Formats: sequence, C-alpha cells, structure tokens
Amino acid sequence: MTAKTFLAKLNAAAATAKRTEKLAIVKSFDAWDRRAAKAALDPTISYYIAKLLPPVKTGSEGFGEAEWALLEALAQRTLTGNAALEQVNFSLHDLSPEDGEVLRRITLKDLRCGVGATLVNTAFPGDITEHSYMRCSLPKDSNIDKWDWAAGVYCQLKADGSFARVARDKLGAVTVTTRQGNTYPSTPAMDRLMEDAEWCFKRGTETHGELTIWINGELQPRTIGNGMLNSLQQGGGLPHGAEIRFDCWDQVPLELAVPKGRVKTPYKDRHAELVKQVSEAGRSSIMLIEGSVVHSKTEAMALYRGFLARGLEGAILKQPMMEWSDSTSKDSVKWKVEIDVDLELVGFRPGEPGKRTEATFGALLCRTEDGLLEVGVSGLKREVEKSLWDRRDEVIGSIICVKANGVMYPQTEGGLHSLFLPRFIELRSGDKYRPDTLQEVIDQFASAQ
Repeated sequence: MTAKTFLAKLNAAAATAKRTEKLAIVKSFDAWDRRAAKAALDPTISYYIAKLLPPVKTGSEGFGEAEWALLEALAQRTLTGNAALEQVNFSLHDLSPEDGEVLRRITLKDLRCGVGATLVNTAFPGDITEHSYMRCSLPKDSNIDKWDWAAGVYCQLKADGSFARVARDKLGAVTVTTRQGNTYPSTPAMDRLMEDAEWCFKRGTETHGELTIWINGELQPRTIGNGMLNSLQQGGGLPHGAEIRFDCWDQVPLELAVPKGRVKTPYKDRHAELVKQVSEAGRSSIMLIEGSVVHSKTEAMALYRGFLARGLEGAILKQPMMEWSDSTSKDSVKWKVEIDVDLELVGFRPGEPGKRTEATFGALLCRTEDGLLEVGVSGLKREVEKSLWDRRDEVIGSIICVKANGVMYPQTEGGLHSLFLPRFIELRSGDKYRPDTLQEVIDQFASAQ
C-alpha cells in the first residue's frame, strides 16, 4: 500500500539468494508494489537519468501522486535536462528516507534486490513488457555437424556494436529498441537513422542488427561506441562528426516478433528479401552485415581469421533453412575456436591510476618463444592477481597457459602478432619448460577447424 512497505519487501528479497524465496516475496506484491515494479523494470519506460546525488537532507512526505506524475513527465520527455534533475532532487529532499529511496530506485531503473522482469512475470504474467530475441549456440550445442556445407552456409561478421531492433509498424512509424527493449529517444542522430529506415524497410516488419558509431568515417571501438549509444538512451547527443550505422542481418514479421514467437520462412528467403530492401533504398546509415556464403569449414575459418585480423569480434554461421524463433537456435552458431597457448611471462604492465589494479598490475605481458607474438593478459581473478604480484620476481620467465580465440595479425610491416580474447588459465609447473612459437600457435588454430 505504501513505498515503505514496498521497500521492506525489496530489502527482504535482497537478503536471500534463493530464487524460491524471492519469488514468494514478489507474489506478495499488492497493486501499489506491482505498479512500482513495472515503473522500475519495464524496458519500454525510461526516465533518461543515469545518476542522482544523495539529498543533502530529507523530509517526511510520502510517495504519492505527485511522484507518479513526476515519473510520467520524465518518461514522456515533457521534463528534461537540468530541470528534470532539479525536480527529482526537490522530491528526494521532501520525501522521507524510505520513500525517497523507492523514488531513487525507480528513477534509476534498478530495484537493487535481485528481482527482475522475469521473476515479476513469473508471479504476475504480462506485468512487465518482455521482448523476443533469437540467441546463437556454441558449436558443441548446435547442429553444425549435420549441415550440408556443400550447399552453402552463411558466414557473417559478429558485429562489434550494440544489438538493436528496428520496427516499422503497419502505419509506417519506426521505433528503435535495445536487446532489453529500451526505446531510443528522439535525437538528431537517431532521427536520421529512423528516417532512413522508413525508406528502407517494409511496413509490418522488425529488422535485427547492430548499431555502431562512426566518427569521420572510422568505426569506433565497442567500448567507446556503446558508451555513446548508452548516452543516447539517456537523451544525450553525439560528438561532432559522429554518425550511427545499422548493420542488419534478419527481418521477421512484426506480429510474430513476440515472446515465444516463431517464423518458419527459411533464413535464405528472409535474407534475400532484406538484401533487396537495403540495396534498393541505398541509405548510407543502413547496411547489410558483412559476410558471404561458404561451402566448407575451411572457407569459414579463413573468413573468421580475416575478421579477427582486423580486430573484429568473430563470425556467426547460419544454416540457410534456419527458422527464426524466440529461443536459442541450433542453426545459428557463434563461431568460436578456442585453444590453449603456452607463453612466457616477461613482465607486468602497470595498473591504471585510481583503479584497484594500481596497487598490482594491469596486465601480464606475455610472448611466444620467438618473440613474434606478444599480448597483454588481463581480467584475472583477484586472488590469482595478488598471488602473481606477491611473487613477481619469482614468476618472471615462467610459462603460463592462456586460452584464446584466434591469432591477431599485425597491421603494419614488421609488427607483432597478438591473440584474440586471451584469458589466463594457469601458471605452468614443471610439465612445460618452453613457450610455443608463433608457428606452433598458428598450427594449433589450423588443426582446431
């Protein structure tokens, strides 16, 4: 009935790690609680505020219709920018600490208790909007060994951006949403993309692809580009010279792009129709995902290595007769070859000032025996990081096992090779006395086809 009782339930849910206990708490939600949960968790609702400062002091007012009206104004963008922040801060100043905390969690779209849309919909089906998404399989979980490679298989770039749906309804209106279902607000950059989508895509369709950011004709790294896209979701803008591009790979009827939805039209036909629309429209912000039809795993591996050599993420393989469904497809495969590589630990790269790694190291500097491949290995578990740092003089020159997904070839003549997605596995003991050479690493990836 009130924000205070809702917060008590959230705190009880946060105090347990058991899903059954969290679900029982959610099932006890009354109408007020369900309204608050939807306001906080529904991906179609955004308040365009990424951060709130704690109030200097709090009052004694309760969360009421004034706060619901404030949230509605934020969501409808009738209150934006500094004026929006000021109004939220005024409310936090007047509300009691408990009521203010509920407003804060709703505004920041985070209940902070391990309760999400799926759990709420388990208790109250349909309360929170959920969106469909077809996931890829890894090779070991897929139908890849049953495919007729001679007939052709689609091998496409695994794009280094942010997944998006571009929906064009039967009246022609376009919306762009994230994988979670958050809608991008109207901004000059997004409006240009939506205008191109109106020219390009058929009505009553949902097109799937990746958004990437380009500045002065250059693709921005994933960390930078996705950060800019996140800013756009909060109503921000892009720097001068920046543009959004949508690289698409599939299109399904909008009415079937729903939870548990299914489209039986084979991928080869869906792809052909998408090729026709994109090529006829000729819009610079909308492109087909890079790729080609291959007729063997050897051809697929060559294309995959080419992507990695350019610093891109990898490849997706698709069987031409693949259906679309809101599930994990066994006929859409994330091409991810992994091998273990033995390298010599030759040094420690300094950690970043102000970060935890400042006291230890940012990455392990590792090389092959011939020195033709060099890579920094980071992301170690904290206890491993501390152990290696405490023994840093002792472990220099040791052999470490690193798991990687490919060899990165040098972009300049005389440059060093590297590894794609290197992960620390272990410090070798007495069973390995020398590191691999570059050729041995290359041969291992070749044999892993």
